[in-house]
Amino acid sequence: MMFQSYLWDGYMKLSGRLIIGEFTIEFKTHDFESSHLKLIIELSNIRSVEFCKIYNLQVQALKITSVNKHVDIFVVNEPILVRTLIWERVIDFRNKTSE
Repeated sequence: MMFQSYLWDGYMKLSGRLIIGEFTIEFKTHDFESSHLKLIIELSNIRSVEFCKIYNLQVQALKITSVNKHVDIFVVNEPILVRTLIWERVIDFRNKTSE
């Protein structure tokens, strides 16, 4: 599944696509379509997916925290749907690997 998204680094936002795959979440920027620049988060490394606000604005974002304490913030149009989909994939992945 693919969603239009912004990756927020605390100072600026990068426009791109958030791609929820079977084993990973990827963010590919629009500015670097023809390059190899992309962010890949392994589902096995995700510790939490939480809602957050940027500068107390009404815009809701998703904060994905990895087990190594890396934090990535994504602004999406449908944060509830995207969080649910990501978390379902994380749970499914954990269940498959624990069998």
